[in-house]
Formats: sequence, structure tokens, C-alpha cells
Amino acid sequence: MTTPIRLIDGLAFVTVTLQANGQVLSLERVLLDTGSAGTVFKTDALELIGVFPLPTDPLRLLRGIGGDEAVIEKSIEALQVGALVIAPFTIQIGAVDYGIVMDGILGLDFLLRAHALIDLESMQLRSAL
Repeated sequence: MTTPIRLIDGLAFVTVTLQANGQVLSLERVLLDTGSAGTVFKTDALELIGVFPLPTDPLRLLRGIGGDEAVIEKSIEALQVGALVIAPFTIQIGAVDYGIVMDGILGLDFLLRAHALIDLESMQLRSAL
């Protein structure tokens, strides 16, 4: 099974499904980013499935070309992109305000663990196994 990669304004986006607190949330505008070490989602979006920052959550510094952003680390039940599923999975949550309309960033941490193959000719994401 493959997952379509959509180009929006020259950037690659996929649909991601998160499972937490027994609830499921599908986010359609998640940037596929092999240059991001971690996977991060907007705090506001995750509140819909009861994922909130707590004072006891680990605080991390997300670094990128655009600068630094403080993010909170959270463990969720599962993260799924098409047939690729990692359960449980640790995500980061933050503002995700980079001047681009998006719900989050699917980073290399997920792509490596899921053995993802990015096929840019067919614009599909699938398992390399």
C-alpha cells in the first residue's frame, strides 16, 4: 500500500493519522521533511484528541534553518502514514509557525523507523520492506 505525496507550493505533504487517548486524528497537511530529525505537530491540532502540554513533559529545543523553537515531547499510541505505522511513537508538539500553512512535520525519526521509501517519480511513500 502506498501513500500519495502531494506537492503544495513546491513542498511535499502527506496525510498523517495519530492515535492518542483512544482517539484518532487525521492531519492532511503534514510536511514530509527528511531534513528534520524529529516529528512535530501543532499543539492546537492535538488538543482535539486530548494531547496537552503538561508541566512534567520533557522540553526540547527544535533547531532548523528558520531558528529555534521550544517543543514538548509526548508519547502517543501510534503514528500512521498509509500502511506505515509506528506504535507507540514519541512526537514533539509546538507552535509550528514557519510561515507555511501546515499541521506538522513528518521527520526522519519516523521515516527511518518505518523503513520508508520516498518515490519522487511516482510521488508515493511506501515501505522499503
